[in-house]
Amino acid sequence: MRRRSIGVVITALLMAAGLLVAVPNPASATAASLGATTYTANADNIAGWDWVRSAGQNAVWTFDLAGLSGARSRSAYLNISGLVTNGVNGGSGYSAMSVKFNATCESGSQLLIAKLVNPFRPTDPVNSGGIGYAAYGASSSSVNLPKFAGCTTLTVTAAYPFTSGRHIAFKKDALTIGFSK
Repeated sequence: MRRRSIGVVITALLMAAGLLVAVPNPASATAASLGATTYTANADNIAGWDWVRSAGQNAVWTFDLAGLSGARSRSAYLNISGLVTNGVNGGSGYSAMSVKFNATCESGSQLLIAKLVNPFRPTDPVNSGGIGYAAYGASSSSVNLPKFAGCTTLTVTAAYPFTSGRHIAFKKDALTIGFSK
């Protein structure tokens, strides 16, 4: 009990002296995230996720570029949060290397590549019932904002096939554009 009250007193003194690091006010943060305005997929929808896993299947997001006004050049990246497995009724712990996203608008296009890392262990090829599918990543290069400066919307498409034949599932909020102001 005595140690706890000493800790409380020390914390109060440090706070009063301004020596503790404060959490930044969100209003002063420069990092931002832009979500898609629309999303479509011609893939197999299972439990709210669109599984892009066959030839001709894709997932398509549209972003309103007005949301990137004030973004610093070379600061915008695709951020991905999806599901990855090794096949139909697949196993756990699989990542997907070199997932291609094609960004297009009236003034041009850009190929963006991302590695979706799945930290789950063990990696097991046997049907996991969805356990251990979550994978995350970001484009390895930034979105070329000057190239898309004359555009009002940006369309981003991910299409099968993926490396090693991985099956990847997406939904609307699985892809965002992170940027700095």
